[in-house]
Amino acid sequence: MKVQVPFVFEATVIPKGCRKSRGEFVADQVEIEIAELTELKHAATVDKQDYWFDGNSLYLPVQPEANTHGAQIGCEMQSWSLTLADLRNHQSPIGRHNLARYRQAISQYESLPTADQIVQDMPYRSYNDDDRLDQIERLKAALTNYAVYAGRVYLKANEPVYVIQTFGMGRNHGGTGLFVEPYCGANTASHRDRIFNLSNLDKAIEKAEAVAMSRGDDQSVPIAPNSDVTVILPEAFRFEPYSREEYDKGEISLADYLKHNFEPGTESERLIERVAESLVQKMKVASIETQVAWLRERGLHAETILQAYEQNPTDTSE
Repeated sequence: MKVQVPFVFEATVIPKGCRKSRGEFVADQVEIEIAELTELKHAATVDKQDYWFDGNSLYLPVQPEANTHGAQIGCEMQSWSLTLADLRNHQSPIGRHNLARYRQAISQYESLPTADQIVQDMPYRSYNDDDRLDQIERLKAALTNYAVYAGRVYLKANEPVYVIQTFGMGRNHGGTGLFVEPYCGANTASHRDRIFNLSNLDKAIEKAEAVAMSRGDDQSVPIAPNSDVTVILPEAFRFEPYSREEYDKGEISLADYLKHNFEPGTESERLIERVAESLVQKMKVASIETQVAWLRERGLHAETILQAYEQNPTDTSE
């Protein structure tokens, strides 16, 4: 779906009667393609915040709020309008790209000269250059995670998860609690085994109470989530702390992935063998210099490397 999006860029101009150039803000609009969803189902409600699911990703509805630093600018997209806001408005797409730098200009958007007016009237002695194309690229990047469904705008959301948090020194000094947070990798919790997706409430409570008792936080038990959660589509919540997806993203090590997903035996041994064979093959086809550099990086002394090559010469002619 194509959307007319207002934005601001900065031009370098020389005003009439002046010799030195200066920056001038210019108001403009650009047509940007935004994804249009064909299906969206209500997945859960967390503290009155509705999460929606399209079969692949979770979304939150965008509800821009005007404030003293923003100006409401209408867009040709049914009833939705962008809010040009300052850095504090994280719900606005504008807060995600470079318009956040231009708070004073944003608040005066409607009074700024437009690109068409400049072309028509040419109020400057010289129009040197501008960052219009850069701003358009930033705006496109900022709108990548936005989509439209039934005339309303939605933003892709991080999956909310149950997180066990501990406070104080234990023995009821502080306590243990179960909270709901958007999952954002390593920043979510220091212990990955204390993170559970919303469809695993029973396991989350069981683990939280075990953690509490191990710390002597008996006054924290029984534990209930600190948020009001209603799960409607359990299949929409897929986070697993030691999944292949987490390994592919670099959030966990290969050792952690193998430990939590394979029983000791044939399957895990074959996987390790394949990894080892791949490394050996890469070393075989590498030059002697590359092999020596690789070995040195791992702390082997030059004499040890030389002795190994004398005993087991490697043919790298291929």
